[in-house]
Amino acid sequence: MRNKKNIYFENFIENINSNIQTILSKIEKNRSGFLIILKNKKVFGIITDGDIRRYLLKNSFDKTLKADKFCNQKYVFAYKSFSKEKKISLFTNKIKFLPILDDNKELYDIEFRESSTPKKTYKKINAAAPARITFGGGGSDKLDFFAHNQGLCINAAIKKYAFCTIIKSDDIEKFEIISIDYKKKWTFKNLDQLMKSKDGRVLIYQKVLKFLNFNQPIKIITMCDFPIGSGLGGSSSLTVAMLSAFYNLTGYQCSKTFLAKEAFKLERLSMEIDGGWQDQYAASLGGVNAVYFENNRHMVHNLKLPASILLDLQSTLYICFSGKVHNSSEIHQSINLSKKEKKLKMMQTVKLAKEILEQLTSNDLSQFDQNMNENWRLKKQYSSKVSNKDLDDIIDKFLLSGASSAKILGAGGGGYFLVRVPQENFTSFYKYCTKNSLVLERVLFEENGVAVW
Repeated sequence: MRNKKNIYFENFIENINSNIQTILSKIEKNRSGFLIILKNKKVFGIITDGDIRRYLLKNSFDKTLKADKFCNQKYVFAYKSFSKEKKISLFTNKIKFLPILDDNKELYDIEFRESSTPKKTYKKINAAAPARITFGGGGSDKLDFFAHNQGLCINAAIKKYAFCTIIKSDDIEKFEIISIDYKKKWTFKNLDQLMKSKDGRVLIYQKVLKFLNFNQPIKIITMCDFPIGSGLGGSSSLTVAMLSAFYNLTGYQCSKTFLAKEAFKLERLSMEIDGGWQDQYAASLGGVNAVYFENNRHMVHNLKLPASILLDLQSTLYICFSGKVHNSSEIHQSINLSKKEKKLKMMQTVKLAKEILEQLTSNDLSQFDQNMNENWRLKKQYSSKVSNKDLDDIIDKFLLSGASSAKILGAGGGGYFLVRVPQENFTSFYKYCTKNSLVLERVLFEENGVAVW
């Protein structure tokens, strides 16, 4: 018997000459329900509390009774030379412990079923990050502008989400990716095979795994309440949800602001998607926000708007999908204004954003629609891809049918319209939308940002 085991074994061994009272006392002490009986240092047999009960049911209690009278000599054991797999195979529902013997049949170790049989690991992490609408300032959150000027975006997270589920389990030996939006499942035997895939639909998964230096087999499931490229900052919502899920899986604690900055680095630098900074803050932080951009400083102010303003907006704001998606990066790159023209127009955009901010916080929306419409008029001057005749016609008919303001969210070229409709005009407006198969969705604000469970 190994010396280092002696103290541990003392709780589980007894000499063959020990009486039943001593044996009962030690079984009670070790709380494992058994003792290993030794004779001349070798294992003679095993006594369990069940063996004792069965003996006493047939015989009267005699405290002088020795262990050899009711010891089970036909016990299951393993030699230390047995492989781990062979040892594990000896455990059953009834056999919960296993004496390990050396070649001399002396006790070498004791293994228990719970510790010998590996427990399968299973961990499931869910994350959801909201999309956003922008009231004003879109475009001033791009580095080429705010590196030398102050940018300002007024946005609000809404109750439409990008979801990510990550499952890590011993049963998963490959990289599995399921996109509910694409109705597609990919299986890669290893990370290298995944990284070599040329399928553009797996790019975000490739970039996230590379960005995080994550190389363990995993199952990733993603789903969005909206099409990517619909003007709701959806790619950022998905990126934030995925990063948040992975950080939670690995136990990495980070603030929501840090998460937004990491999502920006992943999208704008690693994936080389042209765009601004506001989407990541909305997806991470939630709420209605004024986000200032100036050189290397970003200041996010969560607006605690009066309840009357929030209720007014939620009762009059709608989003309506145009049926077309766009490539925001492509639209941003299509802007061919001179630096001077672009700067002047963007400064006008920021001025409008400041006016919208003042209207929201001063509990006065009398000029809100005028500024929203002017914002859209100005935005169309950046690129011919921002709008087209079909989109312009729909917006014109929105306004003729009772809307007080209407514009396209995001970079333009399609995606969702943001429309404000006074309650007294809703009947005629709804009638137009129904007749033209345009589906309205009421805007509901999301206060809390990304969530993980």
